[in-house]
Amino acid sequence: MKIVQVAQSLGLGGLEVLIHRLAVALRDNGHEVTIVALSEGGPVANQLQGDGFPVVICRPPVNGMRDLTNLRDTLQSLNPDVLHLHGLPCGTLGRLATIGSGIRTVYHLHTAVSEAHRPTAGMRFRERMLSFLPGRIVTVSESVRQDYTSTFLIPSSRVDVLPGGVPDCQPLERDTTRALFDLPEDAFIVTQVASLTPVKRHRDVLNALASLPGVHLALAGVGRLESDLREQGRQLGIADRAHFLGQVDDVHALYSASDLAILASSPREGLGLSLIEAQRAGIPAIGTRTGGIPEVIVDGSSGLLVSPESPDSIVNAIRELMKDKTRRHEMGKAARQRFESQFSMERYLQRLLILYKG
Repeated sequence: MKIVQVAQSLGLGGLEVLIHRLAVALRDNGHEVTIVALSEGGPVANQLQGDGFPVVICRPPVNGMRDLTNLRDTLQSLNPDVLHLHGLPCGTLGRLATIGSGIRTVYHLHTAVSEAHRPTAGMRFRERMLSFLPGRIVTVSESVRQDYTSTFLIPSSRVDVLPGGVPDCQPLERDTTRALFDLPEDAFIVTQVASLTPVKRHRDVLNALASLPGVHLALAGVGRLESDLREQGRQLGIADRAHFLGQVDDVHALYSASDLAILASSPREGLGLSLIEAQRAGIPAIGTRTGGIPEVIVDGSSGLLVSPESPDSIVNAIRELMKDKTRRHEMGKAARQRFESQFSMERYLQRLLILYKG
């Protein structure tokens, strides 16, 4: 099949990483893949081009009917069998641009639209009308499906749930991987992989760290809050235990160096791709009871769920798992089994190809 993946941009983020991985997996399975960004490129665009994928950047962002016509011409010139539209803006513009073209569309929502976009009455009406068009609508979790259908008054039967998947990796030794990131050999390491943005609630994790002497926190990600978070660490007296690693390309190696993963998002998290990566590495995770996170972590089995915006809950959960190495080991095994049964790239690709073929 000729498959065109469409994203708003191709900067750094979980969605962009997923698109890259998906493009590689589809090509490995014999499909032709092109990626279109509606506004701008970025590091993932460069990676895709370096890997030999055609990348089309539409500038300026689509604003009016003339731009919509140009987008329609661009998409039709690619002659895809399937147009995979990632996110609300792309879903709106891509479906409008291909009305009457016969191009099969898969519209894929990765986050809660009520929180991410604050839809107006006009947006709600437009989305309801577009939902009657042919094509598939997909969400990354049941939580996102419920948010989407209730926000736009669309029947749940019109929407499929397709959780994300990540490629498998070979097991790595902890001591070797700790040296890669200059992490202390004997410390208890908790790792959060997430953009340094307010919704990921790094502040709560840093506040918790202040009550956990001897615990070190590895933070992988970039974002506008970095200087504020570093200052918070200094004020709390934990700067020597909070390791800001920036953009980490080998997340599997970082999780292999860690004792626990954490994702403290609030108020919403579509699914939590970084938690799936932690499961792949066979380590337990602590996550907040919000959005799709409880659909990844089985509370008490593969990890622990805590209340959002509650540093005390994080402290208690980390202490609970710190003191019981055997339980951590069993949770890590359960996490790995959950990855294999629910979140492997192979499983994800099989289900996606069924949607592509209609």
